[in-house]
Formats: sequence, structure tokens, C-alpha cells
Amino acid sequence: MKKKQLNVKKTDLNKLAEWAVLGLLLVYVGIFVYFNLTQYLNQVDSDMAAEALLAKEMWTTKSVIPSTWFTSTERRILSTSLLGALFYGITHNMAISIGLSCSVFMGIIIAGYFYLVKQLPLSGLAKYTGLLLIFAFPANCILAEGESLPYFTYLFFLYAGYYAPMGAFMFFTMGYYFKQIKSKEWKKSFWIVGAILAVTS
Repeated sequence: MKKKQLNVKKTDLNKLAEWAVLGLLLVYVGIFVYFNLTQYLNQVDSDMAAEALLAKEMWTTKSVIPSTWFTSTERRILSTSLLGALFYGITHNMAISIGLSCSVFMGIIIAGYFYLVKQLPLSGLAKYTGLLLIFAFPANCILAEGESLPYFTYLFFLYAGYYAPMGAFMFFTMGYYFKQIKSKEWKKSFWIVGAILAVTS
């Protein structure tokens, strides 16, 4: 009887912990969306501005690779700028457009993460905690001109989302990989889609 009661209490504690972690995740998502839509102009630097300017050029020239744009180090196709171009066509505001794009890609990253962990034998608490750690990782900052910057956040979630598409597609690709392992059926589509995403993002 006592053992049964302990199991019930443990289950209740796990559920409580799940809800607590889920609540923290929702807070993080809400804060990131708020920052993307309201704080862009306060935080923008030359690299972030380039993403927004590229989005505007894409919409203006109706081209994924505008002839008016010089690429310095990389030429990404699937990017926050591409999605931002669509939002620019609606809002005609570069800051809002890139903010919306980063927020949408954040949602895609979350979807990709849950697609991956769905293939793994993890508890609900473990799944939510893993995602919370990804969101909280920006606590590991870098110093730039005397200021502490959450560099990881800039790369994936805020203001520019340079590697947001790459992060999202990585989760989906790994999830599909584990799914193939479980089914023991290797489809050519996995390699084809994986190669396309690797090149275009």
C-alpha cells in the first residue's frame, strides 16, 4: 500500500514538474517574440541590419538572390530573410518583418525538436527540460565591447536568426533518421531531402 502511494506521489510530482517546465518554456517563447517585434531597433547591428535589408531587396526585386545584393561569405536560400521578404510585402516595415520571420522560425525549431524527441524513449519531463535548456543556453554569453551578449540567442531566435533554418532542419533530419532506424527501412527520399536542406540552408 505504501509503495503504491509513493508511486502515486512520484507521478504527481513528475506532472507538476512537467507543468512548471512547460510554463517556463512559454515565458521564454513570449519574451523572445516580444523582443523580436519591439526591440529590434534598440539592438540592431550591421549584421542584423543586413538580414532585414536583404529581405527588403528580395521583395523589391522579386528575386531570391537579388542582383543588387553582394554576398560576402555565404549564399543561403532558405533563411529568415526569405520569409522576412514575404512579411515585408505585407507590413512594409523591415524591423517588424524580420521580427516576425525570426518568431516563425523559432516555432519551426520547436516543431523540429519535438519531432526528434518523439522518436526517442524520453519522458515528457525530459523532452520539455531539453527544450528549456536550449532556450536557456544564452546564459552562456560572450563579451563584445565590454557588453555581455547572448550570442547563441542571436544565432537562432532573436533579431536575425542566422542559423535558425539550419537548426530547424537539423532537428527534422535527425528525427527522420531515428525514425528510419526504428523502421529499419532506408528510403531514398531521406538522402535526397537531407541533401537539399543541407545545401539551401
